[in-house]
Amino acid sequence: MERINDFLNENSFESGIILIGLSLIFLTYILHKKESAKMSAHGLNSWKQYVSSWAVIILLIIKGISLLLK
Repeated sequence: MERINDFLNENSFESGIILIGLSLIFLTYILHKKESAKMSAHGLNSWKQYVSSWAVIILLIIKGISLLLK
């Protein structure tokens, strides 16, 4: 884990672009699936997966932007 952090800190601009690119690819995939955002259309586990996927996208974008601004 420490090696990953060192790599991200040493190559912050490139890592930021990669993380933002990954988040955009993941966002495109989620939007392409066309899942309903209504909880009544999901079971409990499916809803947790849906919310977690949006959380991962947001965290990747925030981390990518913070690396770009570093």
